Amino acid sequence: MTHIFRCPPRIKAAVANLKRPLPALPDGRRTADEARAELKRQGVSISQWAIANGFSTNLVFEVPAGRKKCLRGQAHNIAVKLGLKDGVICANPADALERRAA
Repeated sequence: MTHIFRCPPRIKAAVANLKRPLPALPDGRRTADEARAELKRQGVSISQWAIANGFSTNLVFEVPAGRKKCLRGQAHNIAVKLGLKDGVICANPADALERRAA
């Protein structure tokens, strides 16, 4: 038997706010401690942020702890969204090497 959970509108709005990238600092990057502090300031746990952004909770804990290199894939996307590294989140990897029209 499958239980269907219906999310109340106020929870949906809160989740929508969590999907936004964290505010950028002047140089566009931050340390892991700064990212944790920003989440704490907003009253959001790392687990909540991970679920709202569609990432594995365990992987989100590993990225700021320095246990992942964050070179590609979800670890890269997490680092970019947290503001830990400069980069682009590629929506379609097949188009990653196509040149942009100037």
